[in-house]
Amino acid sequence: MRQTICCASTVTEYGPSTYGDRVADVYDRTPQVLARDTERAVAALAELAGRGPVLELGTGTGRLALPLAARELAVHGIDASEEMIKKLRAKPVQLEASMHDPVTQRIRSHHIMMSNEGGTQLYPVQVRYAWPSELDLMARLAHLHLRSRWSDWDQTEFTAMSRSHVSVYASSAGR
Repeated sequence: MRQTICCASTVTEYGPSTYGDRVADVYDRTPQVLARDTERAVAALAELAGRGPVLELGTGTGRLALPLAARELAVHGIDASEEMIKKLRAKPVQLEASMHDPVTQRIRSHHIMMSNEGGTQLYPVQVRYAWPSELDLMARLAHLHLRSRWSDWDQTEFTAMSRSHVSVYASSAGR
């Protein structure tokens, strides 16, 4: 027996912008978007682009365009949906300007957020960093010893190529 499934209503007009116009409000929260590895995609695209410029067809809400622009690439986006572009334009733009002094081991940075609603906001940051060997010396002076050191919280092995570290110290008393 053959069954026919029918819908109560059918889409009579479906144009280039229909999908984007209908999904724009929830697009960034859909499982399909959340499951994507945006960071790896942006890294690969930035490498391919070199110094840019970048043209993104179907730029949507800026999932790729905004992080590429944050890497100082000139990004031009095209999308058929006005609603998707409205969502893109409503997102705050984040920039960072930093100065690094390797002699004093200080970084002075300004995180800059720009949005239509909040204008421009500056968040100054000043950091003095220490190398792992310096932390180890400070720990020894405080009667602590290194228990573990990893590259990240997943306990990836710490190597000379690691860009960050997690160092765990314990008391040397009773050792």
